[in-house]
Amino acid sequence: MIYLKNLKNMVTLFRWMALT
Repeated sequence: MIYLKNLKNMVTLFRWMALT
């Protein structure tokens, strides 16, 4: 599902932001 993949991408981005 594209939506699910998009959501996972968003979560990864958020985690990346939290790391920095």
